[in-house]
Amino acid sequence: MRMRIAKYAVSLAVLALLIWWADAEAVAQRLQGADLGWLGAALVTLAALTFLMAKRWQIVATALKMDLSYARAVREYYIS
Repeated sequence: MRMRIAKYAVSLAVLALLIWWADAEAVAQRLQGADLGWLGAALVTLAALTFLMAKRWQIVATALKMDLSYARAVREYYIS
């Protein structure tokens, strides 16, 4: 249980550091002027690429005689 709390604490600390480093106010101002259509297209494209890369690794794993389901390959991509 302590390890899980420590992982969340480290993740939150890194996220806070990145927000501070990136100047959250400036980022928010830039995003306010962004076209939601383009942001949506970028998110859909990124998700599609992630699914395609996971499929590629599933194919590579199968060629190496490793058992890697597509669902696990997708999970591994999102974790990394």
